[in-house]
Amino acid sequence: MLSYSLDLSVIEYQTAVLRKDFGAAQEIFPRIPEKDRTRVAHFLEANGHHKQALNVTTDPDHKFELAIFLGELKIAHDIAENDKDDAVHKWRQISELALTKWQFKLAEKAMWRANDFSGLLVLYSSLADAKGISQLAVRSVEEGRYNIGFTCLFLLGRANACLDLLIKAGRVPEACFMARSYVPSRLTELVALWREELGKTNPKIAQSLADPTQFPNLFHNFEESLDAEKRFYGNPEIALEDLPDAIRYPELASQLDRNLIEELKTLATESLEETTSAPAIASVTSDEEPKQEQAQEPENKQEKVESLGSDHAKSSAEGADGSEEGGESDASSKKEQGGESEEIKG
Repeated sequence: MLSYSLDLSVIEYQTAVLRKDFGAAQEIFPRIPEKDRTRVAHFLEANGHHKQALNVTTDPDHKFELAIFLGELKIAHDIAENDKDDAVHKWRQISELALTKWQFKLAEKAMWRANDFSGLLVLYSSLADAKGISQLAVRSVEEGRYNIGFTCLFLLGRANACLDLLIKAGRVPEACFMARSYVPSRLTELVALWREELGKTNPKIAQSLADPTQFPNLFHNFEESLDAEKRFYGNPEIALEDLPDAIRYPELASQLDRNLIEELKTLATESLEETTSAPAIASVTSDEEPKQEQAQEPENKQEKVESLGSDHAKSSAEGADGSEEGGESDASSKKEQGGESEEIKG
């Protein structure tokens, strides 16, 4: 035989709620004992009165569930702050609810408290928050979440850090393949490390691994890739504040399809053409200068001839004028002499 007690005020309150007489229920509620109020809250929740249940319940877990259901983030946040046992589960629920309400700061805090590294990666990458991604990379590596850490470092363009993380995680083959594409200058180092690791289990296969410095014919465009790394990837550790903003993606998206080796070959060809064309231009200019001097010499000679001719014409003209003047003076003198003789005769 089992016995239990039921307070009369609880029965009266539930009866008033079922009759939807909330005024009477409000008058009865102060008489309900503290220990029975959680039972009343569950009764209200079962009948669809979640707001009243949130105000009535005294159980923190029940109150947290009602706050999440009603979207009361502040109440849920305060309960999670005071809960030390199951806080991770509560913070995860808060982060999901905060995202639906566009409260990113609260969502970020809740994800950190819940160790939700995947959610933080989505949040920071969506917001283009380089500083947050950097912090997440450090924390995830410390917690052994290498997949998240690698993705963060790759998003930041930290290729060398990605290689170091792959080595730390025991993924040397993956590091070699990544170095072949992004950091070819470290390929020899990683191949040697791969040989050492693989030699512990299978020495024959380890010796078959080719080093690009020993077998360059097996690595197409390897030297060109080294030159491209020096030219286009000279400073891989770019400061976070110097990274381009996400708003510039439309103008920078075309760089994702760039072929750096082909660009390097084109630049080399253009520089070679410039160096070969420079002496030809100098020889052409040096050949043209004597021709111009030779062309100027006849002009100078012609000018001299013309000046001599003009001087001769001037002298001949002056001589002619002098002869005419002399003739006139002779004629006048003869006339004067003739006149004098006539006068004597007379």
